[in-house]
This record gives sequence, C-alpha cells and structure tokens, in this order.
Amino acid sequence: MADIMTTTARGREQKVGFTLIELLVVIAILALLVALVVPAFTTARKKANGIRSLANLKQIGTGFSLFANENNAHYPITYGNSDPDESPERLWSKEIAPYVLGKHGASTSGQPSVSIVKAVWPIFNSPTAKSPRVLNLNNPSLDSTYSMNGNLNRVGRRPNSDGDSVNVRFPIATYQLKRPDETVLVVDGGQWGPGSQADANIGRVAGETRYSTTPDAPVRVSEPGANGYYGWGTIAYRDQGRAATLWCDGHVSHVAKGEFLHRHFRDRR
Repeated sequence: MADIMTTTARGREQKVGFTLIELLVVIAILALLVALVVPAFTTARKKANGIRSLANLKQIGTGFSLFANENNAHYPITYGNSDPDESPERLWSKEIAPYVLGKHGASTSGQPSVSIVKAVWPIFNSPTAKSPRVLNLNNPSLDSTYSMNGNLNRVGRRPNSDGDSVNVRFPIATYQLKRPDETVLVVDGGQWGPGSQADANIGRVAGETRYSTTPDAPVRVSEPGANGYYGWGTIAYRDQGRAATLWCDGHVSHVAKGEFLHRHFRDRR
C-alpha cells in the first residue's frame, strides 16, 4: 500500500510542472503576441505625435494672429532686421513666443524671458523631430524644429551706418495674400543633425518658389541624408512621410511628400 501511495504521489508531483516542450510553446506564443502588439503601439505613438504636432502649430498660429493684430497686420521677420544697424537680429519664434502664451504687447527683438522659453519650448519643438534640441536653462535660446515661409518677407539691401550694404528683410502684410488658405505659414523644417533646430525659414524652398512662373509646379522634394536628417532650408517629411503644416488662414494639416506646389509658398500679391 505504501508503495502504491508513493507512486501516486510521485505521479501527482510530475504533473505540477511544465515540460520543456510546453515551456517552449508558451515562450513562442508570447513572442508572437509581442511581435503583433509592438508595431501597433509604435504606429499609435507615431499617430499621437502627429496629432500633437498639429496642435503645436495651431497654438503657434494663434500667436501669429495676435502678433499681427498688434503690428499693423504684418507677419514677423523670419530672421534678420529691417534696420541694417539693429541688433540683435530678430527671429520669428522669439517674436511670437509671448503671444502664444497670450501675453499681448510683449513682442521683443531680444531673447524672451526664461519663463516664457520654458513654457513654449514643447510647442516650438515637434514631437516628430529626430533628436530635437534639449532645453538649456543656462542659455535658453528659443529655437524651433518648425520653419517659417521665407516668402512672407521681402529681402533687400540697405547701407548701414558704416556705409556697408547689408541684407534686410521687410515682412508683408496679412491682407496682401490673395489665398491665405493655400499659402504656407510654418512647416516642419529640416534639421542638420542631432540636437539641431530647423532653419528659421525654408530658404531653399523660398528660393525655388519666390520668382516662380509655374504656380502649379511641384516643389522639389527633399530627402533625408545617410544620417536620416533633412538638411537646413528644406521641408522635413518626418511624420510618416508627411509634413505638419500651418497655413496662413490658421488651419493646419499634414501634407504628403510631393504634394506641395510653388503657389503654396509664393505670397501671391
């Protein structure tokens, strides 16, 4: 009897654990589930970042509107000055930063306060950017991974107090646009490397489209380099092959690679 009970007990003990084959099957099933779920989470995260980027641009668009209301309906200067002797040079992101926070009458040609830079930093740096710059509170310069349409400024040359001819910029007025709903205001801008902001304006695109006589011609599509970054002065199609775009009438959208036309960047006066 004792032998029978021992055998039975042993038989029960053997049924408690997993065999090696059963363990391998479980691991295989878990690996399959992970393979199915991870891409779904990655896609969902990319979509969420794209939505956040459009939300950023919507807030930036509000800042542009408030700035225009207090500056004779003019856009800010992308980068530079209208006065050849003025220093420091103006930058559109610095100009409208206070307005993004609803601080009227706070336009500045200098660096916004640390508190303003800290508050707007997540808005001016897209979650879709590749390794965006980290905020340095010891030197809180307000950079952006978005670029402004350089054709919303007129570029000329004027002599400074030393008699040297220097480049100056003159922003156009909002009411000079014939089709603000079809004119780009701000768009995802190309970075040159890790921790880089975008160029202040999409200079290459502006140069290509400024004097265009072919409004329906497609804009040359920029491609990322070997390191995965788009170069300065270009549009960055980093949001699943699309560029987050703020238009001059205030609406936002994603524009797929190859869909931008020359007329989307000319001021069309």
